Amino acid sequence: MSITIAITNRMVEKRETITTPAGTFDCYNITYDVQTGMGFVKTNTKTAEWYSKKAGSVRTETFDKKGKLMGYSQITSIKK
Repeated sequence: MSITIAITNRMVEKRETITTPAGTFDCYNITYDVQTGMGFVKTNTKTAEWYSKKAGSVRTETFDKKGKLMGYSQITSIKK
């Protein structure tokens, strides 16, 4: 069985500052739609990601098709 993932409608929405447990970052807020399929099962989600040139992905939020937050991940520390 194979899994397909389609990422569409990717857009840079705005530039903003975001704070996580790892600190405060100047980020680009990027949104996109994700359609995942495995056989007859398909899911559609919307993702918002905050990306920093210095740290990479700082925070990612995933929403269901009704706009309810399903989960998130965020950077918690940076080790040098």
